[in-house]
Amino acid sequence: MSNEDDLITTLIQRADATAATQAIVERYGVEIFSYLHSLFKDDDVASDAFATACENVYKSVLSFRGDSSVRTWFYIVARNAAHRQTRGKRHRNVDRLSAVASVLESPIRTATEAFRRTSTKSAIHKLRESLTEEEREILLLRIDRNLSWLEIAAVCSSSAENTEDDLKREAARLRKQFERAKARLRELAKHAGLLGENDGD
Repeated sequence: MSNEDDLITTLIQRADATAATQAIVERYGVEIFSYLHSLFKDDDVASDAFATACENVYKSVLSFRGDSSVRTWFYIVARNAAHRQTRGKRHRNVDRLSAVASVLESPIRTATEAFRRTSTKSAIHKLRESLTEEEREILLLRIDRNLSWLEIAAVCSSSAENTEDDLKREAARLRKQFERAKARLRELAKHAGLLGENDGD
């Protein structure tokens, strides 16, 4: 567990939901917003999902039991918020945060602005747009975020409470999907002239 997670765990044990949520958003907010942005490709929709995810962290952080890392848990919460967005249950973040705005407004704004300042799209990242949503998500979590396969399995199953066997089966499936996505991305890069014929082999 990281030193940051140690601090967050201490704040949770103290039942300080405000400080724990602020610490979580400050530590992982930029990468979580980036993750949501990669799913939606729309600043406003990603912002709404991010605000909802942060609010849900605030509401449930004191029940966090440590079945996964704080980082993985935040990804799971964010993914669930994203799914609610895609099911048409979208609300503007200003409305979603009305009850807890004083707690979350500053760290959410800071994370969002930090992402927008540093966000760049390389040619390879643009090629990812031709992959399926699941393939893009797996590549982001594995390559860009360096999550373990068990962590990715937990995120993609939207739960931190799967059995170990369940996670291993899902991890094996995702790993195969990852290899197929890499192979297709490599071919696309070659056709686009971004790789030589022998590159990436």
